[in-house]
Order: sequence, then structure tokens, then C-alpha cells
Amino acid sequence: MGTDLETKPGIVRRVWRFYRDGFASMTVGRTLWLIIGIKLVIFFLIIKWVFFPDFLSAQSDSDEGKAEYVRGRLAPREATPLSPEQIFNFKYLNCL
Repeated sequence: MGTDLETKPGIVRRVWRFYRDGFASMTVGRTLWLIIGIKLVIFFLIIKWVFFPDFLSAQSDSDEGKAEYVRGRLAPREATPLSPEQIFNFKYLNCL
């Protein structure tokens, strides 16, 4: 006595067939997906180039120099304590 799981193909295979058959019968959709793919590749390359430049290479050429720069930026800095006048001065806190 077989169960439904033994007679039905797996979910992965059914999803693969669904997309394979859908893309095979497309005409305009295939071109649109190609355009979307090209736009995404261009978009992410430009975003990476503009917003994520290689900042550490400008700081040092060696890995040790880059590591030292990052350590210097991450090291805890000494905080300047506020006086009671500064704490209770609302203009100082930009509340007003």
C-alpha cells in the first residue's frame, strides 16, 4: 500500500518543472527577465563602486597598516564628562 509521498514527485522537482514549463512557453516575458537581470547587474556594480569604495587601500598598502588603522579607529576613546550645568542646560541638549 503506497502513500501519497511515494507516488508524487518531490516538492523541489515540482517547483523546478513549474518554472521550466513556465519559462519555456514565455515569449515577451523572457526578454523582460533578461532586461531585469541586466539592470540588476548594472545597478549593483554601480552601487558597489559608488557607495563602497576601497577605503582601506587609501590608508595603507600593507595588511598590517590597514589592521593598525582599523584598530586605531575601534579603540575606545576617553569620554569627556558633562558638568551639572551642561546636563541641566536644555539648550545644550538641543531640547528647545
